Amino acid sequence: MIGQFLRDERNRRRMSQKALAGLAGVNKNTIANVENGKGRIDTLAAIISVYWDDMASFGEDYDDWKIQ
Repeated sequence: MIGQFLRDERNRRRMSQKALAGLAGVNKNTIANVENGKGRIDTLAAIISVYWDDMASFGEDYDDWKIQ
């Protein structure tokens, strides 16, 4: 489920697995594995951090995440 979300988000941004891997600091095979439902939580965190600047991609309002 999260792998499919990450794939959809990568495709929405017209980003290749290689480009995402470079931004996340992992290799292309790691991106493919995560998108196929395999991988470690620290790898997921690295990939998600690439998208973190765009909270709308997570379906949340950024203000809901800010510490008041």
